[in-house]
Amino acid sequence: MKKRLICFLSALALLTAAIGGTALASAGSADDPLISLSYITDTFIPQVRAAWTELVSAAQESTSDSEAALSSVVLPAGSTVTLGEGEYIVALSGRCRFTDISGSVVNVAVGAEAGVGGLNTYERYIVCEDSSVTVTAAEYSTAMVSAGAVTEINGSPFADVQPSDWFYDDVLAAVERGLVNGITPTAYEPYSGLTLAETIKLAACMHQLWYEGSVTLSNGEEQWYDSYVDYAYENDIISDDYTGLAAEEYNEAVTRAVFVVIFYAALPSREYTAINDIADGAIPDVSEDDSFCSEVYAFYRAGILTGHTADSGYEANAFAGDTGILRSEAAAIMNRMFDESARVEFSIE
Repeated sequence: MKKRLICFLSALALLTAAIGGTALASAGSADDPLISLSYITDTFIPQVRAAWTELVSAAQESTSDSEAALSSVVLPAGSTVTLGEGEYIVALSGRCRFTDISGSVVNVAVGAEAGVGGLNTYERYIVCEDSSVTVTAAEYSTAMVSAGAVTEINGSPFADVQPSDWFYDDVLAAVERGLVNGITPTAYEPYSGLTLAETIKLAACMHQLWYEGSVTLSNGEEQWYDSYVDYAYENDIISDDYTGLAAEEYNEAVTRAVFVVIFYAALPSREYTAINDIADGAIPDVSEDDSFCSEVYAFYRAGILTGHTADSGYEANAFAGDTGILRSEAAAIMNRMFDESARVEFSIE
């Protein structure tokens, strides 16, 4: 395959030189003393075209199965892609390197064998016979790979969720469990808020995952959230206060208070075992008269919520129930609800 590819590229270059560039000289002129114009046009060019067609067919045959299952991959720093014979990769963004080559790999764009080192973006690299290669992402990168490529992700698939972020582990764990998805395959949008409809959907999916072991809910036909609202109401996650609302109401930002009340009902109350001694009245902005008081205290005592930090503009451990909730905060709550080992032990002085 390596030899066929190199021949193919050489023939392509020869053909381009023969039929492109400057116009052909007149036969027998000083610019064409050895080969006649008729030989070039009637014999040479058709021969090159025939050879080119044959070589293209051979190259396509070698990669036809891979082409059929071409897919994009997101490669956080340290992630790898391993490719075998006939497989190929096209780096789209970031910085990727060949860190191990057993045999040969050809850069189709330049018609040369590639060595250990960086991949050029938007250039196709094909692995030759009896060969294998490993590509490692030196930074957050994206690529297109063929069917047999084996990808090992190391870190976050989201460009906006990185190890230095406080929510890094919670987002990755919540996504891995199927509790929440990114806005796109490469963006989680941790600082975006949630709507009431999105909150109901997440709570419904979490309830189904907890009780049935998998999520089979799908979007409704008239409004995408109808099926989730119906499921949530039928399973006592929401009251009838949240059914039959106008579309603009479902699309409004949800408050932290409403979010906690809805999510509290997604799991059985026995799952909120207290690990923190939080006295009544200790949460500075939650009163016993608040409709959400019992759910918030249950989450604080179970280590699911800790409230705001002192440098956030709020009093330490304040709940701020009338403000919106971020997607990063939602991921942390869902992960702690589902995984007791992720819960936080703390106290309020």
